Amino acid sequence: MKTKLLTLSIVTILLSACAPKNETIAINQSPRVTNSIPLNSSEMLSIINNFRATNKICRGAVKPLVWSKELESVALEHSMDMAAHHKLSHLGSGSGYDITATKLKLNGGSTPVQRVIASGYPIYERMPISENITLNSKKDDRESLLTALESFAKDPTHCQILISPKYQDVGAAYVLGADGKKYWTFNFAAQPKTKKAQINF
Repeated sequence: MKTKLLTLSIVTILLSACAPKNETIAINQSPRVTNSIPLNSSEMLSIINNFRATNKICRGAVKPLVWSKELESVALEHSMDMAAHHKLSHLGSGSGYDITATKLKLNGGSTPVQRVIASGYPIYERMPISENITLNSKKDDRESLLTALESFAKDPTHCQILISPKYQDVGAAYVLGADGKKYWTFNFAAQPKTKKAQINF
């Protein structure tokens, strides 16, 4: 099966999409999502950084990325949403699985920017944010992750995101759908260099 992938890169953040703090939204589980067992975050980070440094397809001098729990939560939320609907898309469904859309009371689905803001990740003007999504049917978690990274490396846009010095943080997760496919989401971003540059909501 040919691996499907999509990418979204956003350089200028939309500051109007602010999220309420300290709010937890419960979602109803659906039989359409059968499992959600991402690799250990330290293992995923090691695989991602090693791939960026050693792969022969998408080369570039890059510093190791740092794992972000906020970006991981964004990735897991969106992978759950995609797996529940068996659909690969950067736009959230607007359903109960689209937690950010529920929190922000959006009329439609959430965007990657809105999901990052809602996660509590430090926000500042013109911050770089990118989201890569893909799916595959590899049963082994490591093999599935490497398959996702290899598919990104073969595409110029995805390759640029993988090796770009703009990003310092990453968070990733997959959810196994009832269709047997693993829906992967990777979120990349960079925190402000000074607290003065940070925007608080």
